Amino acid sequence: MRKLYELTEERLPGCPPLVKKFQPKYDDFTVEIESKITGTLMTSMAYVDKHYKTGGFYKLEDIKSVYEDGYFPAPSNLNRWRKDELFGMQRLMGVNPVLIRLCTKIPDKIAVNNQMLKPFLESMTLPQALQKKRIFMIDYEILDGLQTRPGYVITAPIVLFYQRDDGQLVPVAIQLQQKSGANNPVFLPSDPEHTWTLAKMWCNVADSNYHQSIAHLGFTHLKMEGVVVCTRRQIHRDHPIFKLLMSHFLYLLAINDVGIPLLLNEETGYVQRLSALGNKGMVELINRKNKTWRMDIDGTLPNDLKERGIDDSTLLPHYYYRNDANELYDAIFSYVKKYLDLYYTSDEDVKKDHELQKWRKEITAPVKDQGLGMLGVFGEKGKFTNKEQVCRTLTSIIFTCSVQHAAVNFRQYEDYGYPPNYPFSLRGSPPKSKDQIEENELLLSLPDKNTTLDILVITGVLSLNSTHALGNFDVEYMTDEKALRVVDEFRADLARIAKGNKQKNSEKRRLEKYWCLHPKFVPNSISS
Repeated sequence: MRKLYELTEERLPGCPPLVKKFQPKYDDFTVEIESKITGTLMTSMAYVDKHYKTGGFYKLEDIKSVYEDGYFPAPSNLNRWRKDELFGMQRLMGVNPVLIRLCTKIPDKIAVNNQMLKPFLESMTLPQALQKKRIFMIDYEILDGLQTRPGYVITAPIVLFYQRDDGQLVPVAIQLQQKSGANNPVFLPSDPEHTWTLAKMWCNVADSNYHQSIAHLGFTHLKMEGVVVCTRRQIHRDHPIFKLLMSHFLYLLAINDVGIPLLLNEETGYVQRLSALGNKGMVELINRKNKTWRMDIDGTLPNDLKERGIDDSTLLPHYYYRNDANELYDAIFSYVKKYLDLYYTSDEDVKKDHELQKWRKEITAPVKDQGLGMLGVFGEKGKFTNKEQVCRTLTSIIFTCSVQHAAVNFRQYEDYGYPPNYPFSLRGSPPKSKDQIEENELLLSLPDKNTTLDILVITGVLSLNSTHALGNFDVEYMTDEKALRVVDEFRADLARIAKGNKQKNSEKRRLEKYWCLHPKFVPNSISS
């Protein structure tokens, strides 16, 4: 396996290392799954060429025509995409729900003050809202100065949000660039309607490019491919850890083998054709994040939420990603702990497991030494020294391959499927003044008809689910009766969570149905 599977940075320099050569014998799709993915893509492309390629969009309402015959279903945001409440909800349950954080002090680089924001804070002053933990923020500083596709622009916004008395999160200030100045005003909800809408659209371009580069491709697909390679290389197929992980690695290398060229081909790839960043900008953005990404923070849900100041469930009551993901994280942690207890009676057993230790060593070894170079892997002095560290590491991996990928993947068509709602790119330049604009300027900023249709095609394919739900393994690697009992207990936990999820989504306390982290919709692995 060490001869067959090697890590390399050559395919995407600076990004998480990938397998040097794909091995179909061990990691390929079934014929049925491959046919489903490629068949859906080819069928959609053919349908578009036959039915939609003529004409153009002459007003915003024209975009809705592509949903009229029912081939492309109309996303739920079609008629409410301008609403501030929806813009806030996108940070809590959209495809990129991992950036919102509590704001305890307004950064100096955003030019706001109490007088400016007070009209939007329901009779509170800005200091009071900060003290009561009602102000939240997203800072896209990581996007600043990135290379873009020729003719396109990416902004690096700073956005302030307010949690209203009714619990809803709404934007109260948008600064589209990092440095304040005369040509970089702070846009407010009181600005002219179309100007405020355009500022939100440019902010969503930043969010969507972050989503596809970091939240989705870079730190589920790419980061976990390296873990699969290290597992193949260092842990024998009869080892309990191999049997635990392999169900969550199923088809991951296969989808990357198909998907990376489909997305990142320099001439025909969807990223180069549809995104603001283009190939080089996306790779550079992944590279930037890869230098700081840590398993014990970015890859561990409870620590990530705590670092962002939103682990308290009384904050952001409609943060459905956090609420549902927490339950699944706890269930996975319990499952992994029970499983490890079957094979490691003490911490000493962990220390003596040379395969497990070599696995950790390769995951953390520098890329120049043919390691994965992952930061923040649990352990001490370069080793696993207790079961807790192993449990946290395995839980983070399984959670990323199942729950986290589901959260950032399966709502793609819902968000991207109507470009005004969540554009992947905009034409022209971001607004540099708060002057009133006409509605037609929004249309002129949006992608043309062909680009819109390409977005519908690719996000429809990316949103496909091709494998069994979490805990219902497509391939059974475990045969030990004690281990199978632990699996049954895991399935019982998931059934309990599913029942609660159904109740939450059917009751009026939820403003939206958040279905993508319902256990029956969360696959075991990254296969799409």
